Amino acid sequence: MLIKNLALFLFRFVLFAFLFFAVEITLQSPDYATAVGLAIASLVDYIVFERKRWAIGFNMNSLIFGFSKGLVVGFLVLATIYATVYLFGGHKLVGVEFDKDAILIWFIICLAVALSEEIFVRGYVYGRLKCESVD
Repeated sequence: MLIKNLALFLFRFVLFAFLFFAVEITLQSPDYATAVGLAIASLVDYIVFERKRWAIGFNMNSLIFGFSKGLVVGFLVLATIYATVYLFGGHKLVGVEFDKDAILIWFIICLAVALSEEIFVRGYVYGRLKCESVD
């Protein structure tokens, strides 16, 4: 039984690592490749091995509300941090330039990172820990 569990663990680890690095190398972008690789590897491992044990947490009823709440709270936290640093002289505002392409790219990167963190930590790690504590 121990050898079977060890073999399954090693297989899952190798599959996870392969998917993670394959996606990261394919995207060739240090900005969001790690986040997307982590999310895809976590989802594949969940779908293949754990789907029947717990729900990963995608609830369409609260998705828009939760996303909106997270967006507003995240913006307020970052704005507060920036304002505090600015007020204490740690940063100077030299000018403001509106670049819609840069804003769109950063929005997509932030969305990819946030989704990957939610999928990996709340959906996968937390679900796995919760399942192990019940068993």
